[in-house]
Amino acid sequence: MKFNKILIVRLSAIGDVINTLPALQVLRTNFPKSFIAWVVEDRSRDLLIDHPQLDKVFVFERKKWRPGIRSLKSWRRFSRTLKEVRSFVRQIKNEKFDLALDFQGNFKSGLTTYLSGARERVGFDKQTSKEANHLFLTQKIKLPTEPLNRVARNLHLLKSLGLNTREHTPVVFLPATGQTAINDFLKNQNLTRKELIVLHPGTSRFGLYKRWPAASYSKLADKLSRLNKKYAIIIACGPGERALADEISAQATQPGIVSCSLDSLSKLGTLLKKARLFIGSDSAPLHLASALKTPLIGLYGPKDPKIYGPYRHPRSLVLTKDLPCQPCRKRTCRQPDCMTLITTDDVFHAARKLLKTT
Repeated sequence: MKFNKILIVRLSAIGDVINTLPALQVLRTNFPKSFIAWVVEDRSRDLLIDHPQLDKVFVFERKKWRPGIRSLKSWRRFSRTLKEVRSFVRQIKNEKFDLALDFQGNFKSGLTTYLSGARERVGFDKQTSKEANHLFLTQKIKLPTEPLNRVARNLHLLKSLGLNTREHTPVVFLPATGQTAINDFLKNQNLTRKELIVLHPGTSRFGLYKRWPAASYSKLADKLSRLNKKYAIIIACGPGERALADEISAQATQPGIVSCSLDSLSKLGTLLKKARLFIGSDSAPLHLASALKTPLIGLYGPKDPKIYGPYRHPRSLVLTKDLPCQPCRKRTCRQPDCMTLITTDDVFHAARKLLKTT
């Protein structure tokens, strides 16, 4: 089997893009001389631009184009956006890909895969995909019946094509700009000689019910700060999460607990790479910490950690309460016991265990 030009289609979300990086490693190992490109949405571009294993990245400008596509009141704006999208599709099609791999499995990714013009278009079968995605494919891969971790699911697609998937350790590319910013932050906070414990309380706005309570993070930060003076506790936050991080810092009573705003995946990745321990719920930062092999504790409530948890990470612990309502597919929950019943002591004891063994 030989493919000279390969296209990866995994548009979003950030955590899912991270969980597709092992598949990129497999493709580069099996096809060292092939041209490999990736179609991704703008919010995940930092992970892929200038990645050493990619020859090209096509950025789907979702944030820019979505208002234009929906702007029925302004024909000029709609027309301009449509012209840009057509140009984007043409750029992909002009590469004349032999193989397109759809790791997402919905209508948007299926249409992108189809419009690529690739001769072979491979993805998941009707039972696994959704929104009629399978209709855009030339080859549909059936998954095993047992629950599969998201990383394993992507690797299974490649294994079904006869590829060797043993070497799948992902390469996470972190631009120098993020490294410089984090180094400056640590220097300004006098933390360059400290061992960093990073708490990330935030989630996407669609995953608010997956958050552990702010008060619990504050108590945990205090406990960890008292554990040893060599540890520095950093409350990390992404765009729109600064108020949450400041609330946790304000409720904590111990000195040396600081907030750190991270406006790029490069900065987040650099901080996580330096961390002695990461603690957070099912979110993109957790998946990035896992890809970087940073010791981590995952706090899981509504989602099944067998599917969405760290993949074959020997220095990770997952905490969950295993309630009758777990796992669930809800987008919201008025009483998320699955998260609130995880106690500060539960997380603290897990942290002490990992800190002793790593």
